[in-house]
Amino acid sequence: GLVVRQETARVEKDNSLLYEMTYLGREIRINDILVAKPVFMSENDEFFAYIYERPWVKISIDEMKKDLQIADFKKSVASMLADLNITGSIRKIFAPNASAKAIEFRNPITRGFADKNKLPDLKLVDRSNKKE
Repeated sequence: GLVVRQETARVEKDNSLLYEMTYLGREIRINDILVAKPVFMSENDEFFAYIYERPWVKISIDEMKKDLQIADFKKSVASMLADLNITGSIRKIFAPNASAKAIEFRNPITRGFADKNKLPDLKLVDRSNKKE
């Protein structure tokens, strides 16, 4: 009866998507709002494409460089994230564990995960009309 329905509603709410980052045509969007558009085959583009394809795993930066066949990134992980407008609340939500050694890209984010981890609310600004 009612208890089962309440539990089902709670689970559905917990599992409902709150934030989802997508990467199509070099456009990084959160819930369909444009966040960044990295230059094709740039360091930022390659870095983001790599982490985007590996959500919810700890990625070693050394391993990433080996896979991308580069000796080193010209910029730091923090700089690349900043270039991609993954800063402030966006970074707290999608890439809270990011350092010179490793990064964990979290995507998508459910309401339950956000509540449990007390993630900040996002006020997204569409950058569609802004140049890089």
